[in-house]
Amino acid sequence: MALEQLYRHDWTSYRPGLLYFIGGAIYNVFFHHLSKFPGLVLHRNSRIPYSYKCLRGTLPFDILDLHERFGDILRVAPDELAVADPNAWKDIMGYGAKEMEKAIYFFMPIEGSPANLVNEKGEVAKRLRRHLAPCFSGKATRDQQPLIKKYVDVFIDKLHEMRTAETPLESSASRTWFKTIFSANHFTQILQELAFYLILKAIIVALLSKSSKEAFEEQQRQAKEKQMRRMEVGHPRPDLIERLIQKKNELNLSLDNLVSNGESLIIGGSETMATTLIRSIFKSESEIDLVSVRKLTYTFACLDEGMRLYPPVAPGLPRVVPEGNATVLVQYVPGNTYIAVHQWPLYRRKASFADAEQFHPERVMGDPRFADDLLTAFQPFHISPRDCIGKTLAYGEMRLGLARLLFNFDLKIADDSLDWVQQKGELNAHLTPVQRCLSVIIWPAYSNQRVY
Repeated sequence: MALEQLYRHDWTSYRPGLLYFIGGAIYNVFFHHLSKFPGLVLHRNSRIPYSYKCLRGTLPFDILDLHERFGDILRVAPDELAVADPNAWKDIMGYGAKEMEKAIYFFMPIEGSPANLVNEKGEVAKRLRRHLAPCFSGKATRDQQPLIKKYVDVFIDKLHEMRTAETPLESSASRTWFKTIFSANHFTQILQELAFYLILKAIIVALLSKSSKEAFEEQQRQAKEKQMRRMEVGHPRPDLIERLIQKKNELNLSLDNLVSNGESLIIGGSETMATTLIRSIFKSESEIDLVSVRKLTYTFACLDEGMRLYPPVAPGLPRVVPEGNATVLVQYVPGNTYIAVHQWPLYRRKASFADAEQFHPERVMGDPRFADDLLTAFQPFHISPRDCIGKTLAYGEMRLGLARLLFNFDLKIADDSLDWVQQKGELNAHLTPVQRCLSVIIWPAYSNQRVY
């Protein structure tokens, strides 16, 4: 009976919509100005597959598979390209290339959000960057060493307090502030993709879980509270916010702008041989500072190799090709096209790195096994003039924090986190304090001795 009713139903009223859908699909695949670029038919036809994979958390893995199949440049949505070649950094973001502005849907998913260094474009962004750049110089980072050391001290002390050898230490993602940030970022990611589905946006936002929206609002509230407390300090402090406060009138920054910029700064900043080297070079923890850690070349080759395998920003940060066209990898890309270098696929392509799926810090230290590696592909902070302004500070903090952590603890990943990359859950680890004696410690795994 049901089949008979369907057969007898008058479907003529649906024909215009059906014809529009089919016609749009044919146009996107065969006649669109990006039709010459390869990619899966579903991706070339609609953005829905891209959005689904993005929100599911598998987009970097899927794009890696597509690059291995289709090559260096491919179409991942009707109006968006993904690129995985070292030369693309220069073509999209380097000096001499046509200036490609930030994609509004990605950098400002909430319409009317206060402007900050991350989401601003053009001359305003350049002016903000010029005024903030001195805060992130090598000298400024050294000047901030007492403040950085203070918080690293707190970090190590808290680990000692919370650590037990039998129970996995709760991951930093579970701490209130960071958990709030990550939940808010997930909500923002949803809004980024909903920018392409305006009809559905209001409905889906209304249906989103209360906890997601509350996390976003809580993160905004906490950021504003932190900013207000910092502004109430009556004397200058050698931190990043001080420069914003000093320049607020010159830059015409409202309170909302100050909060937004402060928030972006907060969020942006937030192996056995390496461990052995740290414990061998430094006789006491007090010797570890921003200057002395520079001698740990192998240890921080490990840090770079870790960021290659697990880049902090795995997906691409899309730019918009200016009116007319631009040249990327010797191919003309039409104007108003979204384009991005996705770091995870680029760093794990066989064409970029030998044994790309494995951890080999030696690849950046002249090991002949990796002589053909395309090391210029590795740009975790992007490249000038559009690189991360906080690169120097970030490296300093990571090096100091890692050195202090490994000087104090032996780390072992917990059994429930062995498949962490696939599960994308919390990362748990066992921390055991290092036991020191006054003479020589013999490490059974190695033939040489290490003196503390």
